[in-house]
Amino acid sequence: MKKFLLASFFSLALGSVAQAQWQNITYSLKAGWNSIYLHGDANHDTIDNILVGSPTVQEIWRWNPNPNPAQFRTSSVLPSASTPEWSVWIRGNATQTTLGSLVGQTAYLVKCSAPATFTGTLPAGTAS
Repeated sequence: MKKFLLASFFSLALGSVAQAQWQNITYSLKAGWNSIYLHGDANHDTIDNILVGSPTVQEIWRWNPNPNPAQFRTSSVLPSASTPEWSVWIRGNATQTTLGSLVGQTAYLVKCSAPATFTGTLPAGTAS
């Protein structure tokens, strides 16, 4: 009986091992502003590398839902740096870019100068 329980435990433990799967996701974007929801996590690469084949994508914006509201720490005259409400990636403008990678399970606003299609290879999650 003890061997049976031990074998059952190991088969359940090994059966629940998760493995990452990769998927190709294609986004068809129109000229102007688009909204997309990224299901897979793309923080394994930079936005510049992901969009290398899509030069018409100009900007990507992400809303940060829980910005740090603290503005003054020691003096009401000197405001402190707080978490911005928006993180932004702007093509060719590193000084204003605050978004370095695309995180999964997040919505983004994407600005295009012309219709664009780009395919990203992203981790889709796990499978049992």
